[in-house]
Amino acid sequence: MAQPEKYSKVQIALHWGIAGLMVISFFSSDAMSAAWRALMKTGTVEPTLGVRVHVVIGALVLALVVLRLVMRKVQGVPDPIKTGKPLQDRLAQVIHIGLYLCMLAIPVAGLSAWFGGVKLAAEAHEVLFNIGIAFVILHVAAALMHQFVLKDNLMARMK
Repeated sequence: MAQPEKYSKVQIALHWGIAGLMVISFFSSDAMSAAWRALMKTGTVEPTLGVRVHVVIGALVLALVVLRLVMRKVQGVPDPIKTGKPLQDRLAQVIHIGLYLCMLAIPVAGLSAWFGGVKLAAEAHEVLFNIGIAFVILHVAAALMHQFVLKDNLMARMK
């Protein structure tokens, strides 16, 4: 199968849908943290709307990321942009893989903590979340650099 020149409409919708869900998850994380602390302290907790939203969003992110990976395999994706700088190209690849790993591992850890009561998974969830934020910042910064500094039309592949 030939590599497509741009992402499909479904792949683009999944990209932005997952990004939006991650924002909602971020804003519901305080409610979840409070509920987790209460659960660890008392052994029970009444899930608030914020907690329910956070759990559902996490499960949805996991499902959509898996779908996104399937779509990558079935439809293919554009070849990575080659900058002519091997270190920069490798860094882009590492960030991309890191993003996917975090998008999979964060909800798995969170769901394991919440439904399985696994304290180590809760700690991993927090650490992975911080790593994921760093990857998102690097991803956005790189996209902006391609658009406004390198002017290589990279973002046109997402139209």
